[in-house]
Amino acid sequence: MASHSRTCRDVSPLPTTGPTSRRRRWRRSTSGSRTGRPSSPPPIDAIRAREEVRKALAEGASLMTFAYVPADGKLERVNISMDRGLLRAIDATASARGMTRSAFIAMVARREIAGF
Repeated sequence: MASHSRTCRDVSPLPTTGPTSRRRRWRRSTSGSRTGRPSSPPPIDAIRAREEVRKALAEGASLMTFAYVPADGKLERVNISMDRGLLRAIDATASARGMTRSAFIAMVARREIAGF
Protein backbone atom coordinates (compact mmCIF):
# COMPACT_ATOMS: atom_id res chain seq x y z
CA MET A 1 0.00 0.00 0.00
CA ALA A 2 1.41 3.39 -0.97
CA SER A 3 1.55 6.08 1.64
CA HIS A 4 0.70 9.67 0.88
CA SER A 5 2.38 12.59 2.52
CA ARG A 6 2.26 16.31 2.03
CA THR A 7 4.95 18.87 2.28
CA CYS A 8 4.46 22.56 2.91
CA ARG A 9 4.73 23.18 -0.82
CA ASP A 10 1.71 20.91 -1.45
CA VAL A 11 -0.57 23.00 0.77
CA SER A 12 -2.20 25.94 -0.94
CA PRO A 13 -1.69 29.38 0.61
CA LEU A 14 -4.39 31.09 2.65
CA PRO A 15 -7.14 32.59 0.52
CA THR A 16 -6.85 36.23 -0.44
CA THR A 17 -10.63 36.57 -0.75
CA GLY A 18 -13.56 35.14 1.12
CA PRO A 19 -14.66 35.20 4.76
CA THR A 20 -11.30 34.18 6.26
CA SER A 21 -9.48 36.94 4.44
CA ARG A 22 -12.13 39.52 5.38
CA ARG A 23 -11.84 38.55 9.05
CA ARG A 24 -8.06 38.85 8.87
CA ARG A 25 -8.31 42.32 7.27
CA TRP A 26 -10.89 43.39 9.89
CA ARG A 27 -8.62 42.22 12.71
CA ARG A 28 -5.73 44.17 11.21
CA SER A 29 -7.89 47.28 10.80
CA THR A 30 -9.17 47.08 14.39
CA SER A 31 -5.98 45.93 16.06
CA GLY A 32 -5.37 49.42 17.42
CA SER A 33 -2.21 51.19 18.25
CA ARG A 34 1.04 49.98 19.71
CA THR A 35 -0.62 49.94 23.12
CA GLY A 36 -2.69 46.95 22.06
CA ARG A 37 -5.96 48.80 22.64
CA PRO A 38 -8.51 48.69 19.84
CA SER A 39 -8.74 51.82 17.75
CA SER A 40 -11.98 53.77 17.69
CA PRO A 41 -14.28 53.12 14.77
CA PRO A 42 -14.47 55.86 12.14
CA PRO A 43 -17.21 58.49 12.47
CA ILE A 44 -20.47 57.72 10.66
CA ASP A 45 -19.88 60.58 8.20
CA ALA A 46 -16.55 59.04 7.18
CA ILE A 47 -18.28 55.71 6.57
CA ARG A 48 -21.06 57.35 4.52
CA ALA A 49 -18.41 59.13 2.42
CA ARG A 50 -16.88 55.85 1.22
CA GLU A 51 -17.66 55.15 -2.43
CA GLU A 52 -18.78 51.55 -1.84
CA VAL A 53 -21.06 52.64 1.00
CA ARG A 54 -22.62 55.46 -1.05
CA LYS A 55 -23.27 53.00 -3.87
CA ALA A 56 -24.79 50.40 -1.55
CA LEU A 57 -27.02 53.02 0.12
CA ALA A 58 -28.18 54.22 -3.31
CA GLU A 59 -29.12 50.62 -4.15
CA GLY A 60 -31.31 50.33 -1.05
CA ALA A 61 -28.89 49.20 1.67
CA SER A 62 -29.26 50.67 5.13
CA LEU A 63 -26.68 51.82 7.62
CA MET A 64 -27.18 51.22 11.32
CA THR A 65 -25.23 52.82 14.13
CA PHE A 66 -24.80 51.50 17.63
CA ALA A 67 -22.87 52.36 20.75
CA TYR A 68 -19.27 51.22 20.61
CA VAL A 69 -18.03 49.84 23.92
CA PRO A 70 -14.45 48.62 23.48
CA ALA A 71 -13.52 45.64 25.60
CA ASP A 72 -9.91 45.76 26.68
CA GLY A 73 -9.97 42.20 28.02
CA LYS A 74 -9.08 43.18 31.57
CA LEU A 75 -11.58 42.66 34.34
CA GLU A 76 -11.91 45.18 37.12
CA ARG A 77 -13.52 44.47 40.47
CA VAL A 78 -16.11 47.06 41.50
CA ASN A 79 -18.39 47.52 44.47
CA ILE A 80 -21.95 48.64 43.79
CA SER A 81 -24.97 49.14 46.01
CA MET A 82 -28.50 48.15 45.05
CA ASP A 83 -31.76 46.99 46.54
CA ARG A 84 -31.55 43.47 47.95
CA GLY A 85 -34.71 42.38 46.09
CA LEU A 86 -33.21 43.54 42.78
CA LEU A 87 -30.01 41.68 43.55
CA ARG A 88 -31.97 38.48 44.24
CA ALA A 89 -33.86 38.89 40.96
CA ILE A 90 -30.56 39.41 39.12
CA ASP A 91 -29.08 36.30 40.72
CA ALA A 92 -32.16 34.19 39.91
CA THR A 93 -32.25 35.35 36.29
CA ALA A 94 -28.50 34.93 35.81
CA SER A 95 -28.64 31.45 37.32
CA ALA A 96 -31.56 30.44 35.09
CA ARG A 97 -29.51 31.51 32.07
CA GLY A 98 -26.37 29.74 33.25
CA MET A 99 -24.54 33.03 33.82
CA THR A 100 -22.69 34.62 36.66
CA ARG A 101 -24.02 37.76 38.32
CA SER A 102 -21.16 39.78 36.84
CA ALA A 103 -21.74 38.45 33.32
CA PHE A 104 -25.46 39.19 33.55
CA ILE A 105 -24.95 42.75 34.81
CA ALA A 106 -22.35 43.40 32.09
CA MET A 107 -24.72 42.05 29.40
CA VAL A 108 -27.60 44.21 30.59
CA ALA A 109 -25.35 47.28 30.83
CA ARG A 110 -24.12 46.77 27.25
CA ARG A 111 -27.70 46.46 25.99
CA GLU A 112 -28.76 49.59 27.84
CA ILE A 113 -25.79 51.59 26.56
CA ALA A 114 -26.51 50.42 22.99
CA GLY A 115 -30.15 51.43 23.40
CA PHE A 116 -31.75 48.03 22.89
